[in-house]
Amino acid sequence: MSEKPKARVSESKKKRVKELIEILKANTAIGIADLESLPAGAMAKIKKNLRGKAKIIVSKKPLIEIAIKEAGIDKLDQLLEHKTVMPAFVVGKEDPFKIYAAIKKGKTKAPAKEGQVAPTDIVVPAGPTSFTPGPIISELAQLKIKAGVEEGKIAIKEDAHVIKEGETFSPELAGMLSRLGIQPMEIGLNVKAMYEKGMIYAKDVLGIDEDQLIADITLAAQQSMNLAIEAGVVNSTTSVMLIEKAARQANALQSVVDEAKPEEKKEEAKTEEAKPEEKAAEKPEEKAEPEKKEEPAKAEKTDQTKDQGGK
Repeated sequence: MSEKPKARVSESKKKRVKELIEILKANTAIGIADLESLPAGAMAKIKKNLRGKAKIIVSKKPLIEIAIKEAGIDKLDQLLEHKTVMPAFVVGKEDPFKIYAAIKKGKTKAPAKEGQVAPTDIVVPAGPTSFTPGPIISELAQLKIKAGVEEGKIAIKEDAHVIKEGETFSPELAGMLSRLGIQPMEIGLNVKAMYEKGMIYAKDVLGIDEDQLIADITLAAQQSMNLAIEAGVVNSTTSVMLIEKAARQANALQSVVDEAKPEEKKEEAKTEEAKPEEKAAEKPEEKAEPEKKEEPAKAEKTDQTKDQGGK
């Protein structure tokens, strides 16, 4: 049995793959995006927002995959791990995070529709709604959303994770989210990942809030410095602060000593004042002179004189 002949690749497709490879090699930032569910009229707006930062290159999926594999760029083939239905390239020489930020800025919110793929995990938050009691409670229960009546209105009792990223919306869930005012979809370019210098950045990394990231890094640096100072770690960064800390401690100790000196002087003064009293208390009392007694001889002599005179 003869082998089935391989399908012949047209010259136009070979030419297109070659063009794509040249485009990839000419740029430092290369992203893979999914055009599925992107309204036709939105592409012009997206291209306008990216002007001067990046370009969108649209081609057939097989040709894009071949170009990635044959470009000879280190680890670029890892972009293929991020599945897409209708892939397109996003290329430029700007920082990938700046390109992604420009793309994200141009997106607008939209309600989910039946059959659409959830871009992220969707959570229905706990809290009050505008609905009055009725059949909607059972409809919510069917979607595993716990609800009850509070102050005459339907209230969601706890946060409910209703769909995971990559799953498709059922008509019931899409309709309920729309009634609740939740718009989980975004009209814009869905960038799956971007490549730069051998590194692949997924959209969850690209989408980090830059201001929050800087604040977190600053806080972490401050906490690390405080820990190093408390632990007495000496290096080029901590040495100056450790010296300043030692100086502050020395000044504080000197202040305690200086504050204690007047008290010591007061105690000494009290002690000196008490000394004369102590000395007086210690001085022995003078002995009183003994009383003089009449001499018996004189008394006898007087008696004898009286006797002689009587004679």
